Parts: sequence; structure tokens; C-alpha cells
Amino acid sequence: INNSMTIEYSNIEKINEQDIQDLVDNSRPEGLSIEYKAELYKNTDGDKLELLKDVTAFANHNGGHIILGVAEVGGAASKVLGIKGIDSDAEKRKIENIIKSGIEPALYGFHTHHVKINTKGAKEKFVIVIRVPKSIGAPHRVIRGNVNRVWVRDSTGAHEASMEELKSLFTESIEIKEKIQKFREKRIHVIRNGDELCLAEGNGRLILHLIPYSSFSGADQIDVEKAYGLQHKLQPLLSRKGYSTSYNYDGVRIANTGSDYPGYTQVYRSGIIEATLANILSEENNTLFLYPRIETWMIEKLPQYFNALQDLGISPPVAFMFTLEGVFDVQY
Repeated sequence: INNSMTIEYSNIEKINEQDIQDLVDNSRPEGLSIEYKAELYKNTDGDKLELLKDVTAFANHNGGHIILGVAEVGGAASKVLGIKGIDSDAEKRKIENIIKSGIEPALYGFHTHHVKINTKGAKEKFVIVIRVPKSIGAPHRVIRGNVNRVWVRDSTGAHEASMEELKSLFTESIEIKEKIQKFREKRIHVIRNGDELCLAEGNGRLILHLIPYSSFSGADQIDVEKAYGLQHKLQPLLSRKGYSTSYNYDGVRIANTGSDYPGYTQVYRSGIIEATLANILSEENNTLFLYPRIETWMIEKLPQYFNALQDLGISPPVAFMFTLEGVFDVQY
């Protein structure tokens, strides 16, 4: 069902009433990535533990969404109820404070968002969406009160992790970091050997990598057509004379045109961004210098790249790395 993918790939701040209604219209089932609650988590210890259990179970698996204010029947979304009589901002702060204080190690990258439901003149109603990312710090445990438990998610919901599942979580966390490093090393090797047309020539190279931890899940993470439409946020590091955008096997590439500074931005289907720039050295009195504005170029572009990832529905954490290649014995 195509419409049911909206929640996963939307910038959470852009999720609206129609997106919530689509879940009901398509009878979107609960499972590995979504959980429905007809009501808010209450202020009781039991409900606070329930919130922490649901959040950590998603974080320890592949991430997911908790939707408050949607009823389910047989595990499938059945009706948008909305929640009335609440201060939605205060409720979001309460949820965030419980998560921040009740989970160890700390969980980063989760977001809450309230969606106003059209009530045709009646008292305001809201649906609250909690987006939980797949975490790099797994396994996370619930530490509220006397509770000290690790939860994981499967197709039937949350359950306490077995010893085998705990071992798998520790191993996976290490493996993701190794995969990130190997990806970077492979790409630098390719660029260094001149296998990238846009960087075949030029004195010195700057290579940036933004690598979401979710990019190694084995499935495409982004809508490539949407990435193409975000080319204005994904321009190469220095595009004074314009740029061209094209699809390729890996996703979308935005390349400098007619510039003294060859370079490109490659957006991979997995959500990885690789930005490159060549000719970053200048010569004075037979001495090579690193171009002095290189830091400014990075500072200007990085927020745009991160914003594009958010628009593509990529949640943190994202590893950021930069490489200076071909600059040995260069002054700065």
C-alpha cells in the first residue's frame, strides 16, 4: 500500500491529519515499525514504564512510530480518535522528559510531533506521533524505579530480550560502526585512484560523508525522485557557475558545471551523502597552501545537507566525516 509509507518517509514535522487518516483508510497493521494507542500514557508508574518499554523496544530493533490517539481493531488502525482537552506542547515535553530520564544509555534522535485533528468547531483534538530511531547505542534498558530491563520488538509487539538477543544487539552495534568505516575507506580508495569522473583532476580533494546508521539496513531508505527535487539543498560544496543533476545507478548526483573546482554531491539510495571538491590547493612562492575558505564552505553546506536528509525522512544518528586527500606537506 503506497500511502502507508508516508509516515516512515515524511519529515515528522510535516506529518498531517491526512497522513494519519491514511493509516486508517489502509488498515495499516501494527507490527515491527508501528504501535497504536487510543489514549495518552497516563502519569502512573505503570504507564510511564509502558512508554519506556515501547520506546526502547523500537530503538533496540529498527526504529518505529508510536501513534497516540488512533484506535486499533485486531492490530490494525481502525479510527482516528484524537485526544482532546490537553496542552499538546506540555504533553510532548512530559513524554520527552520521561524518555530522557528513564533509559540507559541515553537515547538520541527521537522526536515527538502533534497533529491537529479537524473537529468542525468542537474542542481541539490532537494525535501525538513519537518517532523512535534505530539506535547506535543499543541495547538500551529501562531503568525507572526498581526496573532494569531490555526490551526488543517483533511482529507481535515488545518483549523482554533473551540472552541471545542481547548478544546480537551488542554485536550489531559494533558491526554498524565497522561498516561505516569500511564504506568511507572504499570510497576514498575509488576517488584517490581517479575512478570518479568528476574528480579525475585537481590539486587536493575535500571529501565529506554523511552516513545515517539506518543506511545499512539492506533496503532503500529514500525516495530518489524526492532527492532529485531537493537538488537546491544538495548542491556541491562550491557551485559558482551552476550545476547539473542526474539519476545514476546509486541514486542522484549533482555535479559542478564549468567550474575551476570540480566536484559533486552523490545521494545514495541508502541515504548516504558524499560531497566532494577538487582543486583546493593554491600556490604561492613555490609553496602549496590549503585554500583558506574551505571551512566556510563546509559550514555553509552541512546544515543544508542535514536538512535534506530530514526532508527525505532520514532520522539521526548520522555519522559525519571529512577527508583531505592529496594534501601531504601542504601549509594551512
